Amino acid sequence: MAIIECRASQAEPNMSCLAGKGGKLEATGGWTAGLLKEAYDLTKKSVSSETRKRYGGIGNIFKDSAKDIVNNWKGLHYGLENRGKCINLLERKLP
Repeated sequence: MAIIECRASQAEPNMSCLAGKGGKLEATGGWTAGLLKEAYDLTKKSVSSETRKRYGGIGNIFKDSAKDIVNNWKGLHYGLENRGKCINLLERKLP
């Protein structure tokens, strides 16, 4: 198996896609886990003044979390609706 380096913006939809490939129950669990992770990240980033400065304010932290949630949703949808391999998401962007 080859090791593929990827950014988080690629890994999120890939992991959600894998959950979607497992069927509706796994997709629901994957979606829930993704939302919980984003809630945790949002809380952790929001309370740190250093992180708020690095992101350029609380608004950008929220934008980043929203982007991650959208990426999770796109990957989940791809996994549920397509026969393609999830690894494809690491090689190209979803619309």
